Amino acid sequence: MALLGFCAIWGLTLALWVEAPLLQSLPLPPLTVLLFGLCLRWGLGPLLLAVGGSGGDPFVEIWIRYGPPAQLLWLSLTAALLLLALPQKRVIASTALSQPQSSWFVEAIHQPRLRSKLRALAGFLSIYMGAYITLSMLSGAFDRQFDAYVSWTQQLWRLDTPVAAFSRLRDLWFLLFPLWWRLLGRPWRWFLGAEMLAFLAVALLSGSRGLLFYPVLLLLFGLWFVLSDPRRIRRLAVAMAVLVFVCSPLIYVVRDSGAFQRAENWTGRLEAVGVALMQPEPLLNKTRWLGRDLYACHDPYLFTPDNREQPLAGTRGLGSLLYLWVPKHVLPERPVLFDGHLIAKQLQRVTPSAWSEVWFPCLSLPADLMRRWALPGVLLGSVVVAASLQFLFRLWYQTVSASGSTFQLLLLLLPVTYLQSFPFGTVSETAWALFWELPKYLLVFWLLGAGVDRYLARTDT
Repeated sequence: MALLGFCAIWGLTLALWVEAPLLQSLPLPPLTVLLFGLCLRWGLGPLLLAVGGSGGDPFVEIWIRYGPPAQLLWLSLTAALLLLALPQKRVIASTALSQPQSSWFVEAIHQPRLRSKLRALAGFLSIYMGAYITLSMLSGAFDRQFDAYVSWTQQLWRLDTPVAAFSRLRDLWFLLFPLWWRLLGRPWRWFLGAEMLAFLAVALLSGSRGLLFYPVLLLLFGLWFVLSDPRRIRRLAVAMAVLVFVCSPLIYVVRDSGAFQRAENWTGRLEAVGVALMQPEPLLNKTRWLGRDLYACHDPYLFTPDNREQPLAGTRGLGSLLYLWVPKHVLPERPVLFDGHLIAKQLQRVTPSAWSEVWFPCLSLPADLMRRWALPGVLLGSVVVAASLQFLFRLWYQTVSASGSTFQLLLLLLPVTYLQSFPFGTVSETAWALFWELPKYLLVFWLLGAGVDRYLARTDT
């Protein structure tokens, strides 16, 4: 398990080498984003599991005992992505020449047009962020208290539906926050700071780890735009790793505690944090779960004795792809496209209950390929997906520009938003990410970019 984990880390270093010319001005170009996510899942997660052990926890023991064959599935996709990326080095070098050769902060100071675009984006994205925080709070989208979460998941149309459909704009807001903070004046800083504090306060008391850790990670990468000293970024990265290691088990224990579930207000939730801190043993036990949480998906269950001899699924359930471009809000009775949690619960033999209805485990693309078509499906599917992505990467390398249109600038930042919303779910979930969600955001970015460019043109005249 540990050896395969180091293979994933080595794969990330290769991605950094391939896209090294772009890293002067951009923290996360597309190949690096995907390999960073893969490294967290089948690299760092299993390494922590190997070091921490299961501590007698049967749930964690599943990941330790059956994790290595699941890691090998990820290895096929990782290898395909890296091998097919090697011919792209010349295009990457050419793209790097058109990007800022210093930090974006310095470039924005010397390029009034770029500064104006960033200021306009601060306005547009901050309006979205204000609506996102407000509507998510009112609808209960942030809340992991059981009753509130059940109520939220059972609604089709929710208050936060209009903003949740464009959540990658939220990721852009966090990524650009450090640059805006350095670039804009004091009134803007007060406004941005108020939004940031409101979000962090809600995230800390919501019981959701993802709401806290991924925005902090995006802020860290956003510092790439304003800091020229790599040593300061490394120190901040170490500080974030410590934050995750300490806060992840704390949030987990607090969220599952009776005090948190019974709390009727925010004060009660703060008291639940105090109660958890006074009982260190559950915190230490949940620390072992960090590796499993980083691995995220329930792929190891595919290799348990109960599931190894199951017949191949083949194309079963893929008829839902005919409804790929039909939103669920338009046709609520459409077949299930997001089937990862259903397959994972089936592999685990989960007994239906009120709790299981609002629990959403996942299954990765390589594991679903293995479940459907065995090893030939994993190898061929990995090559097909990797080739498709490398084609999209080549278009990205040839199109993006910080000094071009606002659409090109937004397109430059799009890959970073895949840190949290990783595209490699089941076969149907991956198809949805590539053929529905990606075109949707290209349209959104084009409309937003056209609006900003028209606004700036009107301001200039």
